[in-house]
Amino acid sequence: MSFKQLYEPCFKNIPLVNLSQQLQANGSNAQERCLTTLGSVFKSSNYVIFFIAQSSSSAFQETIASLQTCLRGRRSKSSSLSSNSSPAKFKRLFGLKKSKKTSLSDEINNYSIVVIDDETNPVDMQMDIDCAVFVMPHSSITYITKGRLLRALRAFHLPCLTVVECQSLSLTTSQGRRMLTEDPNGDAFPWHDPPKSVFSGPILKNVVDPSGNKKFESVDSSSLAHCIKAIYFGAKWCPPCRSLNKQLQTAYEKLRSQCQLPFEIIYCSLDRSEASFEEHFLSMPWLAFPFTSSYLHDLARIYDVNGIPSVILLDEENNLITRHGRSVLLSDPTGKDFPWKNQSIYELNEFTVNRIGDFPSLILFTEGTPEDTEFSIQLLKPFLSIYATNPNSNSPDNDKHGDNLSKKSGNTQSLSNSESSLIESDAILPSNVDHFQFFYTGEDPFCDYILESLGLGQAELPLIIICDVMAGHMAICDKPDVSETILADFINEYRNGRANVVPLPYSNVPETRKVGGIPVNVIEHLICNQQAGTMVTK
Repeated sequence: MSFKQLYEPCFKNIPLVNLSQQLQANGSNAQERCLTTLGSVFKSSNYVIFFIAQSSSSAFQETIASLQTCLRGRRSKSSSLSSNSSPAKFKRLFGLKKSKKTSLSDEINNYSIVVIDDETNPVDMQMDIDCAVFVMPHSSITYITKGRLLRALRAFHLPCLTVVECQSLSLTTSQGRRMLTEDPNGDAFPWHDPPKSVFSGPILKNVVDPSGNKKFESVDSSSLAHCIKAIYFGAKWCPPCRSLNKQLQTAYEKLRSQCQLPFEIIYCSLDRSEASFEEHFLSMPWLAFPFTSSYLHDLARIYDVNGIPSVILLDEENNLITRHGRSVLLSDPTGKDFPWKNQSIYELNEFTVNRIGDFPSLILFTEGTPEDTEFSIQLLKPFLSIYATNPNSNSPDNDKHGDNLSKKSGNTQSLSNSESSLIESDAILPSNVDHFQFFYTGEDPFCDYILESLGLGQAELPLIIICDVMAGHMAICDKPDVSETILADFINEYRNGRANVVPLPYSNVPETRKVGGIPVNVIEHLICNQQAGTMVTK
């Protein structure tokens, strides 16, 4: 669901604290006197920079410092260009009045910052930054609204810096932290994402010449039309990438020979030199993009790639199937579920756990026997057509599911009571909001560790939870049994903002322990999504 779709019904009236005014105000009610709304900030700005972070992390202050440097550099450059321009000198010389029409530079420099931080009381937040700064107190919005907002801002990794153009309500980028590194003076602000039509020009292929030597041959990217594509971001210097190479090579030929549609892997290099890229690519049987830094940079930005190894799957039209291509290819090396479109329901295991971070997820935990698995599927099945995220929707910000309010449960209210009093009368909430991914558990011991990580290791089974990783909370069904009626009531309580939610716990399990071959610290990262995913640059 896009930011624009949800702005009027969900985000416009979110309360904010004007941090700049509050620091100058005195008295116990200083925060209340500095209250405003997100809609007011959008009216007075051309761009709003959303900074989603944990203020206790070192990355918080580092990003604030980089942002301050960027904004100051941009203002300084803009002022210099304005004062030294010939038209400005001409007008001063002849005493002409200043035009009321603002320049493009003035429009771009009219921005505000909104900080979303669960850990800090706005009274205690200190930021040395010379523009309008607003803080969204964690108590100012419901858990439902928070989840909607973070998904609409594409806050897949924390900390996240997303820029929104106020007039069109469109995201120019969710990769602001990357751009602070690559464009520290803000010359290209507001950092519009490159167009998605990047599949043009040559693609490299390994061939063997008559003498038996390997060399590169160029093929036109048009040959990839009507092809399912796996874009593999990696580098030679990264040990996990070298391990993934071997695993993918085992599956590559099988997938190409057995899949119903053409399938291809394309390597997108983040190697530090062209020589390193060429040496690495010579060991690969698939294709590769040429070692052109701007081109590879655009691909990483378009698909929100923040770390390696990473594999994204694209359909024939280059639309995103899933950003979890690595898990998909390793779990299905023969292409049984090809072309791997999103499903309404998944078994929770080491290959599907990373999907929990995409959407709010309803998980039914059982002992995992075959009888329990069959029971789980049959229990969840009636709810899939009503509340499941659209199987054809490929990303959290592109959910196009139809109108699916539950007739069985009598749910005719899409907004929580606390939210309905804030929205305007003509603002209608899209009917496909607040849908879930559904998971059931099998006999995989991995599921036991998921329960432990959530602090539910001693809970009686069966157990139903709704987990929103991006918003950092979960709701636990407290009924002693599981039935269709109980499940319907629990879903409606959550969607109407009445569920009792608790923060996701973060345990301190030793990193050496593994479940299903995965270090537990990696599992916790997948579940809790607390550490920043840092883009590895050359």
